[in-house]
Amino acid sequence: MTRAVTPEAGAAIVASHPPALQAARQALVFSLEGQRYALLLEQVQEIQHIVELSEVCSDDGPLVGVLNLRGAIVPAVDARSAIGLPRAEYTLETPMIVCLSRGESVALIVDRVHDVIDTPAERVQDPPLLRALGSRLAGAFATDDGLVYLLDADAMLGELAAVGD
Repeated sequence: MTRAVTPEAGAAIVASHPPALQAARQALVFSLEGQRYALLLEQVQEIQHIVELSEVCSDDGPLVGVLNLRGAIVPAVDARSAIGLPRAEYTLETPMIVCLSRGESVALIVDRVHDVIDTPAERVQDPPLLRALGSRLAGAFATDDGLVYLLDADAMLGELAAVGD
């Protein structure tokens, strides 16, 4: 069973794993509309509650705004919208996962952050052929709590950047 992780605890979890272990296929599990997803821990910079966003003019795409993160201007992406789900209302308790994609920080707005788990290579299977997720999946694996889709942050956010060109 997983437990909900506060942003403070999430930051401590990420920071407490040495780089050698982070590269050993550990993943941060989060949920969107009840389904569990994960990002490789090596792509995660930090977890925090949503902060004030400067909204951007958008045609209901995944980019919802930009934020000032300790002096750095970081795009904020609605992870639900990025994978084809409807947006949800944000509250002060809504978590954001700040991750690296192609060397740039991006804040992914998610429903709930669960925990960091080990993902042994032999458990990760090739991504299922799902039209809604397409090439944004790096794989899928089963846990005691159910199926987890491993997202490829570079592929998911790279597609978003291409749309804006």
